[in-house]
Amino acid sequence: MRSGYTILELLVVTAVISIMIALALPAVQSARNSARQVQCLNNMRNVTLGILQATDSA
Repeated sequence: MRSGYTILELLVVTAVISIMIALALPAVQSARNSARQVQCLNNMRNVTLGILQATDSA
């Protein structure tokens, strides 16, 4: 008897992996957008603090 995988088994595994990736992508993109928003807010806070320090010392 030959050992190995049939083409149908490989196609099923490929389809399952593709579906799992398709379901995970929106969550990853949402997390990435949240991280960008946090980074933007931190940058704005740092710029504001820098401006306040510059005007206080002048």
